[in-house]
Amino acid sequence: MRVTGVFLPLAATAALAGCGGGGSGSSGSNPLPNVPPIAVAGLDQVVNEQDVVTLNGSASSDSDGSIASYAWSQSAGTAVTLASASAATTTFTAPALSVAETLTFELRITDSGNAAVTDVVNVTVNPLQGVNQSPQADSGPDRVARELGNVVLDGTASRDPDGSIASYRWQQIAGPSVGLTNANSARAFFVAPAAPASAEFELIVTDDEGAAGTSRVTITIVPAAPVTLSGAISFDLVPVGASFGGAFLDYGGTVVAPARGITVELLDAVDRATVLASGRTDSNGAYSLAAPNFAQVFVRVRAELVQSGAPGWNFRVVDNTNSGALYVIDGADFDTGATDLTRDLRAASGWNGVSYAQPRAAAPLAILDTIYDAVLLVLSADPAAEFPPLVLHWSPANRPVFGADGSPDASIGEIGTSFYRGGPGGGIFLLGAENDDTEEYDRHVIAHEWGHYLEDTFSRSDSIGGPHTRGDQLDMRVAFGEGWGNALSAMATGDSVYKDTLGPAQGAGFDLDIEQESRLNSGWYSEGSVQEILYDIYDSNADLQRGTAVQDFVNLGFGPIFDVLVSTQRTTTALTSLFPFVNAIKTNNPGAAAAIDALLGVHNIEPIIDDYGSTEDSAGNPSSPDVLPIYSDITVNGGAVNVCSTDDFSASQTGSVNKLGSRRYLRFQPSIAGTHTITVTTTSAPPGERTDPDIWLHRAGPIAFSDAAPTAACTPDAPEQCVETLSQSLQSGAEYVIEVYEWTNTNDSDSDDPPIGLACFDVEVTR
Repeated sequence: MRVTGVFLPLAATAALAGCGGGGSGSSGSNPLPNVPPIAVAGLDQVVNEQDVVTLNGSASSDSDGSIASYAWSQSAGTAVTLASASAATTTFTAPALSVAETLTFELRITDSGNAAVTDVVNVTVNPLQGVNQSPQADSGPDRVARELGNVVLDGTASRDPDGSIASYRWQQIAGPSVGLTNANSARAFFVAPAAPASAEFELIVTDDEGAAGTSRVTITIVPAAPVTLSGAISFDLVPVGASFGGAFLDYGGTVVAPARGITVELLDAVDRATVLASGRTDSNGAYSLAAPNFAQVFVRVRAELVQSGAPGWNFRVVDNTNSGALYVIDGADFDTGATDLTRDLRAASGWNGVSYAQPRAAAPLAILDTIYDAVLLVLSADPAAEFPPLVLHWSPANRPVFGADGSPDASIGEIGTSFYRGGPGGGIFLLGAENDDTEEYDRHVIAHEWGHYLEDTFSRSDSIGGPHTRGDQLDMRVAFGEGWGNALSAMATGDSVYKDTLGPAQGAGFDLDIEQESRLNSGWYSEGSVQEILYDIYDSNADLQRGTAVQDFVNLGFGPIFDVLVSTQRTTTALTSLFPFVNAIKTNNPGAAAAIDALLGVHNIEPIIDDYGSTEDSAGNPSSPDVLPIYSDITVNGGAVNVCSTDDFSASQTGSVNKLGSRRYLRFQPSIAGTHTITVTTTSAPPGERTDPDIWLHRAGPIAFSDAAPTAACTPDAPEQCVETLSQSLQSGAEYVIEVYEWTNTNDSDSDDPPIGLACFDVEVTR
């Protein structure tokens, strides 16, 4: 016996009073401290397996009271069942063992004064020869397999009632000889011989005491004959609810939706890799595959929309936090048998009413369902459209946090926001962090980002991106790109109310009506104006424009919009904005021109007559003298043109990176081919500030830039020394656009180099 611990309650201490009054004595006596009991769990024992063992704690005692309770517990060894855990004496049956083992038990006693102590006792259990129970081999039921197919011999149901199975061994005892793979494992494999044939196999299992058990199975080989495997693939679609300007995931309204156009594969369950058949679901989520008969298989759903040819596409949803692995959903293994059969598969949302307690299997399919509708929209305009491949990156770990260097780090889910990025390693990146911001059911968000992809790959986008929100006065390229994304989301989903869920339980999002959005700071620099104009051009709703007497009589549908995107908007030498788009759609649809001009007027935009907004007189709110003209004309060897960069339209929430007026544009046409030099010289800057002008040169997209740091000669006292130059070989007769800006005016206000404010430059083009 050994005492392992003593609990001593704090003794009560008498309070002595002695201030004032007559008499110095006291009455009564101090209570004595409780003496803890003594726990005695008994002597250590050595027993044989399956003996009835007694644990006796009756020798325990308490010198100044009584024992109030006993509590036995096991702390080591093979678990046994105690007859009573609260009695002074209890019993158990020693387990059947193949090797000696020590079981440890603890007795805890508590006395009437609530003091508790413990003691432990060890019981060593020895195995006995001849007591071991033989293992039970289970080779599975007799069954049928097709010729030349993979066959699995499965002994995993074998068991040992009083120990463990130490080894497996399969051997063939009848039939045409086959080569067994993994014959010394629970699962062995072979390739079936030609039919008709029958092969018998024996499984021998040996336990950890050397006893053996056997079981036999017969495999009947029949000729190969395909069967039809059909079924439906579906997923939990959680709708987005909206009320009082908020958006939330309505889990109570979850519906089972068909997974449309998804790749479905039938895989060999033996090697887990061989694809036996493949196909796609139809618009109802149904699939049908020609499957081999009597094959051990499982159905796999791949999170991809793939179709070759014209039309053709390849859209895949991958886990960017798992090396870009494609999401798949695997069904249970089954035998195809001899007749046609059905197997359905449903991907669950994983929501248990409080949280995502299970894998969110439905998420990748929900994302692709939005893409499916977006593809249908494009096919309505171009039935033979061929879509460039697109990867959609989603993970439950994707959260609105940027990486350590302030830029997205998709490998760990720090993507900052949902976004589209072209080029190698790009694609659409979608948030997925529960209770923060999830996007898999936010159809407008997904379609918005897909709109950027469509613009980038089918058309052209000169947008510089960056943060933006409602009411921002933006660089015109950003205003068009973001307005286009929102308008496209309404077109693709058939819902003009844009919804984005976020926050705890995905219940604190927002919504906005693209048709009736508040026209805060409306104009050619407003994404809100762009989205409403584009959607009004598309839709058939002859609605009265909010706050005006103007009615929307334009109803062109998606075809004319798509035609402009893939032609004029793609090739214009102007920067992509509302101006070349509207100019082209009015030219292509002259009967709608007046109605389109009326829509523009609602948003304080003058009738558009060219790609350059030459008639525009809106210069922001409040109006700035440093915004217009949108494009200044400049002549080669014709002298300097002065333009100014400002940060007047920086926003407190989204900064100054991409706002109106920070970048200025000039256009020119060389008359002679050859090297031309663009020189930008500072003419004025805020007191005490030095400038850092930068240059981009565009011709139907950017072709060159110069962003050299200021020289030592560039100081606040010598602004004329703050110069940037760019030399480039140019074509004769081609039109070019120069973009000039003060670099600091395109930085966030909390950066190391915040905006300096109004800076003006002389721009020259020489040859």
